[in-house]
Parts: sequence; structure tokens; C-alpha cells
Amino acid sequence: TSAGSGSGGSGSKSNQVPEGEGGLPAATKKQLARVLRKVIKHPSAFPFMRPVDVMLDGCPTYYDVIKHPMDLGTVRRKLENPAGRYSSAAEFDADVRLMLSNCFTFNPAGTPVHLMGRTIESVFEKEWVKAGLSNGQAEEEKEKERKPSNKRKPSSTAALSSSQQPSEKDASSSSSTKKRSKKNNGGAEEVSAGLALDDPDAIMEFLDKTEGRPEEEQEQLPVVSVEEKKKSPAVSQPPVQQRTKGLADWRATCNRVLLRLQAQPSALEFLAPVDPVRQGVPTYSLIVKTPMDLGTVRKKLDRSIYTSANEFRRDVNLVLTNCFLFNKPGTFVHSQGEQLQSVFRAVWRQHTGAADETADLPDDLDPPPYTDVLLSEAADDARVVLNKLKRDPYAWPFLKPVDPVALGVPTYFDIVKNPMDLSTVQKKLAKKAYKWAADFVADIQLIVDDCFLFNPPDTPVNECGKALLRAAHALLDPYNWSQWMAPL
Repeated sequence: TSAGSGSGGSGSKSNQVPEGEGGLPAATKKQLARVLRKVIKHPSAFPFMRPVDVMLDGCPTYYDVIKHPMDLGTVRRKLENPAGRYSSAAEFDADVRLMLSNCFTFNPAGTPVHLMGRTIESVFEKEWVKAGLSNGQAEEEKEKERKPSNKRKPSSTAALSSSQQPSEKDASSSSSTKKRSKKNNGGAEEVSAGLALDDPDAIMEFLDKTEGRPEEEQEQLPVVSVEEKKKSPAVSQPPVQQRTKGLADWRATCNRVLLRLQAQPSALEFLAPVDPVRQGVPTYSLIVKTPMDLGTVRKKLDRSIYTSANEFRRDVNLVLTNCFLFNKPGTFVHSQGEQLQSVFRAVWRQHTGAADETADLPDDLDPPPYTDVLLSEAADDARVVLNKLKRDPYAWPFLKPVDPVALGVPTYFDIVKNPMDLSTVQKKLAKKAYKWAADFVADIQLIVDDCFLFNPPDTPVNECGKALLRAAHALLDPYNWSQWMAPL
């Protein structure tokens, strides 16, 4: 559900750097290479791996704000250059800190990229000290190169100017904040001036304070893992399986199918009624006598106009029939209709067990694929899945709802019609808004679908979506709930 992660990343505008004379001692270069490898391998490093692309990353003002860009890709090229563009460890250190400073300057505190920058800052500090670069030969080199304006600080808190240092008046609140940070991070090393990205619960709690979210909704109820259930006879019973009779809860089924359809890239042509004038198809109404679109299907479903799943199915098929009637084979819209039809066929079979999406469902249909679980009987299992999913290293773009203004993606809600994120899933779970396990799984699938719909292939957030889909399958498989997810 997130926009491109590069929005506000800390890349450089140009990869060209001046040739340098001399080079680093072999031992120092080896140490720096090790530090860089550790930083690059961290999951939070990918927004900083390349120069910022103002178009791709959706941040047109980046180079108006950042005058001296830098990124890890440029640092690596300078370090690996045979001519030796770094003449000292201090120059390497200065470039990494310039990249982080750019990140914190452009990205407001609390935003995902800012938090990722704080995490990378902590990783870099740790590896720098571990490599022994804070003393010895490297330290002597730094002293020769060091200037007052870019003097390296032992921690990010030391970077505050005297006017930014907390006053005695704020001492108590600062102390309590640190205590909460240590609690949220489970005793892990504290990342000053930010929250560690590997603790999404802490991030969500921090961001929720600005939204006025009730404290009780932030609390997570005790959960029982699959392993604990196996060990404990008292909770070893399998989840209660509740079979529907004749698709008694058919509206929930149709809603899950429609959510999948509306989040498909091929559905963009069919989300709203055709406007013959605006779209330049004056003969449309003469050829298509019974127009239909997915937006109208959504309204009819939400307003309980449909009296059966078959009525819903007929309207979706009418959307596709009209498409093929008006648009000739080989045209773009016709091909989009074929793709959407293929998705509808697969999703309809997945959620109803019907082999033919063009045939009516019998009133007494009770297919094995539709065997579902009342979530009231499996709430602990759902919490286990959600908590682990939130802690996945690639889940950070999906922890909170997308803010089109903050992320610089003003068209997000023009494209994504059913936004979803993990914090919203958590709220719905706390409020017992899910009747069936399939409804819970459908929202997780929706997060992934929204991601793929808005973020082009090979972009960082799209890759995060793929990783989240794999993680969800792995977590849902033990409960046999992955049957409602899109296949890998």
C-alpha cells in the first residue's frame, strides 16, 4: 500500500566524482569494504543504494532542498575505484554521514525513510567501532582530515547544537521517552532521535500518538502460537470449521472477489462508467445497451441491492461482455478485459469452488474450497500471523496508511480504490470486524494487490510487496488459510 520508497531517499544526483591521487592503505580499505558490506546488506539500506530519481521516487523538490547528494552506490564506486578516490577513512566516513544528513533533512521525523536512515546510522556506528576505525591508524587519518564543521560525533545525539539540547524542564519527559523506547525495542540498542525499523510495534505506537488512537487499541492481547498449541492439551483442538450452507454468507464472498478485481492493473479501464463524450467513443451507447462497470457493482453490493451471488456474478460478466462487444480483439482495452476475465475466473473458483464463472451457482452449493473458519474461534491464530507479519523486515511500507501529501503521491487514491495497511488490519481485528478467517486473509492480500497496482515492477516497494506475499503464505500455511491468497 505504500508509494515508492525512494521518495525522499538520500541518493546523489550524479554518479560522477573527481579522480583522486594516491589511495588507501590495503588494510584500511579492507576494513572500510567490510563496514560497507554490512550496511548494504541491511534491509533498511535499499532506499539509499542509488541516486534519488525525482520522477520515479515522487519527490520533485529533492534537489531544491539537497545541494550535496550522496548514496551508498556512489560510496561503493569511490571505494572500489582502482585510482583510489578515497585517500583516508575520514573521507569515507564523511560521505556516509552526508548521505544520512540528507535523509534526515529531507524526510520528516517519523516517516519510513527517516526511520530507515536512523537504523542505518546505528548499523554504521556499530560496524565502524567493531572494525576498529574509531582509533589507531584510521583515527589518526581522521584527525588530519577533520574539520570543525563535519567533526564526527560518537552518536547522533551529539549532533544536536546547543540550542537543540534538551533543557532541564524536558529532562523528565526525555527520560520517560527513553524508557519507553527501551521497552519497545526489547532491550535492543537504542537508536537516538528515531525508532528502530526492526520494531514496527514501536513505530506504530509512536505514530499513533499523533492520531489520537485509543491506548487500549494499541495493546496486543495474549496470543498462543502453533507450537504452544501442540504442547498444551488444553488448546490442542483444531480450529472450529464452520461450513456455510448454500453460500449463506455470499455477500462476504462477493466482497472478497470484488476487492481482488478492483486492485488489478487490468481493472483500471472498468472502474467507472464509460463517458462517451469525454472518452471519445460517441457510438458506445448505440452498441452497448446495458452498460456496467466495477464501480457500479461495488455500489450495488454495498447497498445490498443484490439478492444472490449469481446476480453479482452476472454483473461482473456483463462488464467483460460489454468490453469484448465494443473493443476489437488486439486493442488495448480488449486485452485488459481478457486479463481481468482470467483473474475473475481464478478468484471466483478460489472463493466459491465453482469451475465455471459463467454458470449460476446452485442454491445448495457447499463446495470444499469454501470451508471457512469463524474468526471468533481463531482470533489468537490471526494475531500470531499479524504480529509476525508486522515484524517482517520488508513490511515497513505497509505498517501505516499511505499519506499522499507526505509521500508526494497525489494520485494515489485516484488509482487505489480500496486502500489497506497492517495497522488498519490490526484495528479491525481488535474491533472483531472480521467474521471469517477468509475476510482477514483478504485484507492482507489487498495490501499486496494495492502495492502491485501503484508501484511499477522492479521498484523497491514493489519488491517489498513480493516479499510480504511470500511471508504471508509461510505464516498462513499452518492454518490452511493461504488457500485464499494469490498463488506465489
